[in-house]
Amino acid sequence: MLRSKAHHTETAVHRLTIAGFVLAICIPCMAQIAGYNPEVPLQEGENLPLPGLSFDLQTLGQTVYSLRRNWLDRNFGIRKTLVRWQALLDVRFFGASMPSDPVLAGKNGWLYLAQENPSLNVISDYRVIAPLTPEQLAVWVKVFTSRRDWLAARGIRYMVVVAPNKASIYPEHIPERFNKARDVSKLDQLCSALANADVDVLDLRPALMEAKTNGKAYYSTDSHWTPFGAFFAYRATADQLKRHFPSLEPLPGTDFAFSERPGLKGGLSYMIALGDIYGENEVMVTPKRPLKAREESGVRAELNHFQPLSTYSQADTSLPKAVVFRDSFLHEMMPFLAEHFSRIHLVWPYPTSSNKIRDFDRDAILREKPDIVIDEFVERYFTQPPPPSALETLPPAP
Repeated sequence: MLRSKAHHTETAVHRLTIAGFVLAICIPCMAQIAGYNPEVPLQEGENLPLPGLSFDLQTLGQTVYSLRRNWLDRNFGIRKTLVRWQALLDVRFFGASMPSDPVLAGKNGWLYLAQENPSLNVISDYRVIAPLTPEQLAVWVKVFTSRRDWLAARGIRYMVVVAPNKASIYPEHIPERFNKARDVSKLDQLCSALANADVDVLDLRPALMEAKTNGKAYYSTDSHWTPFGAFFAYRATADQLKRHFPSLEPLPGTDFAFSERPGLKGGLSYMIALGDIYGENEVMVTPKRPLKAREESGVRAELNHFQPLSTYSQADTSLPKAVVFRDSFLHEMMPFLAEHFSRIHLVWPYPTSSNKIRDFDRDAILREKPDIVIDEFVERYFTQPPPPSALETLPPAP
């Protein structure tokens, strides 16, 4: 009797599981047919457009390529709603967020960028799962000394500036199960190797740790530093620049007012469609006196550029000129940094990938004729392993 009852219970569980599975795969289909697709704020990369249907071989090939890349994954009924539900279950209820996810949910409502792309996992870098090998370090030393020497041959100074990952400044909110495997980070390795090769490299971790003790250095729902953190980064950068330009005087903090207002759209919270749950104030900076530098209209991005070129300039032509290779972290620093240059030309290249080192646009440098070139990187891009072909593609010595 008991055995029969257990058999019936097991059968019922199996049937409910099957029914639930069928329902789960049918709901998106029914929503697609009914045209029901509520808008959910979800931040993600753009879809590849699907070419029109044609029996032309080239068009068919493009269609198959788009389908394989991500079109099918991102185009079905209530997809964004399902992404939100999964995030709610994983992050809010089960605590099942993992470093293999795009976003890792930390403690106390903190979110961390994790799997940025197939070859870059920021949490694995934080844990130092795979330190840089001596061969990889040698490649990077060759890359940066080659840039330095090429510039020096033309009378141009060179400086590398590294913005730390959020996990390097706020590790206390990362779950303990993702502890570090090694104490020496990839950033420690690379900064040490470059300093030993007499490359002027500025590690901004000390500056951001100081900012952390005085206020909010990074957002909890975004991967970037705040304007307050950026000001401390700027001060450290200006102090380093003063070695090259002794008359440069860093702007005092009393020249700016920092405040907060509600409504930050944190990139990490919107990547998991939970921006309304992970609310955070936005840090604002207001100059107490008018700034002199003005941004000129952006120029169309070139082949190797991620964003359009832009330039800040001011009337005082006695100030030095600069070319800066940048990423998104420089944005909050620019109101401060631009005040020290008569002209500062910004180039935003694609980051280093498994196939190609970040572009160092020599043509832009020759056009601008700067007094200094600054290579600014966020830590996760700076410490990427170089592509295997890196040594073969290095430019010749000057």
